[in-house]
Amino acid sequence: MALPVALLVWQTQIIYQSRNFQVVLLVYFSTLFVYNAHRIRGLSRVLKSDIGERHQWAIKNKTFLVALIASSFLICGLLFYQVFAEISIPRLIVPSIVTIGYVIPIIPTSKRWLRLRDLPYLKALLIAGVVSYVTVILGNKNFEFKAIYLLQILERFFFILAITIPFDIRDYQFDSHSKLKTFPLVFGIKKSKIIALIFLGFSLIVNLVLLKFQPILFLYPITVSLIIAGFIIWKANKDSSEFYYSFLVEGTMIIQALLVFFSYTLASSL
Repeated sequence: MALPVALLVWQTQIIYQSRNFQVVLLVYFSTLFVYNAHRIRGLSRVLKSDIGERHQWAIKNKTFLVALIASSFLICGLLFYQVFAEISIPRLIVPSIVTIGYVIPIIPTSKRWLRLRDLPYLKALLIAGVVSYVTVILGNKNFEFKAIYLLQILERFFFILAITIPFDIRDYQFDSHSKLKTFPLVFGIKKSKIIALIFLGFSLIVNLVLLKFQPILFLYPITVSLIIAGFIIWKANKDSSEFYYSFLVEGTMIIQALLVFFSYTLASSL
């Protein structure tokens, strides 16, 4: 997950010509830290009947993951110090709180404390919201709350939301045991795939609107990546392998970033 998210920052930098590799690295190690911290903490919540390949791997390599969490946190601190001047701290307060609340229970109830991801329907929305917001504002050092940048966030939000739904399909059994309401559990797997394709369609529509603000050369690679993502989403199943989700579904973000890079490079050479 860390590499695809970091590459989305790089993609934003290509679009808005504000490249800073240190920022890309900061997002990479930040995601690495949060993702693995969430994975380690979540192991205690997984029932034995729900333990899959990724859980078995995490249990077996727990010491390595703890070391990875600690080292990535330290690297984040060093990188943050170096790029502090280019980051608007107030703009990161909300996504930071959401990220913490996604991993750590912060909502009190009569029975127990809940994480934000435990609330109905919020799991996919939170991931899409934080990833799209952070990858756009950190990828563009000139970010302002203007139409072009807000549309860029919205376009990426629909894309990330679409490719997040297959992970709810993967977690169908686990979420059903924990009584967590997700798209697949509420609407069924097939309808959830259709909803994901609709979100991809919304992403494409926003990209068409963005033609008023940015060159058409970015429309083609993003459109191709959305088509590829749609095919991968449609083939996803709750019994699909970990490889399918970790490399193909998450890989759609890598595909989009690389297609944007190649399109920009080709256009620049002509």
